[in-house]
Amino acid sequence: TGQLEKALETIQEGANYLDRYGDKNWQGISHRIHSRVLLMLGRYAEAWEQFEVTQRAYGESSQFTHGRSVLYAHKATWYLWQGQYDAAVQEARSGIELSQQGNYQREFIHASYLLGEALTNQARTSHNMNSSQELLIQAKEHLDIALAQCQRIHLIELEGRVLLTLANWFTAKHDWRQSTVYAQQAL
Repeated sequence: TGQLEKALETIQEGANYLDRYGDKNWQGISHRIHSRVLLMLGRYAEAWEQFEVTQRAYGESSQFTHGRSVLYAHKATWYLWQGQYDAAVQEARSGIELSQQGNYQREFIHASYLLGEALTNQARTSHNMNSSQELLIQAKEHLDIALAQCQRIHLIELEGRVLLTLANWFTAKHDWRQSTVYAQQAL
């Protein structure tokens, strides 16, 4: 975390400067980045505060569709890491919708992967077998889309995470062999 802490100081300085002198887009970008680093550091309450600052900067303007789609992905990640899978699903779906409006491929792939991960985790924690199976079907669709798109545009930064989530998906289906295959491919 040493390098992230140093990065956080620089990001805070930049965000403070842009709050005074930048336009709404740069304010949103700086606070969005700030939130992501706080999230990686496990400082969840502070990350959420930065999400709110980002949301205020962007508002609901279609001018900030890209930034808002990235923000939804960060919020979906926050909810995933908190074990709040229903909220993660909602945020990921919003991210997909906005990324499609702006034709933002990377953001679409990221949101699809997050949706697949959230649905997989919902299925794993569900006490209803029929609901669990339906959630797994939906999750697989989104994970397959994310993986295919990662491979199509060579988005290796997300491909490993998608493969690990597919390994988790196959574990939920009790298919240990396929789970191992996907986990090995992620390496």
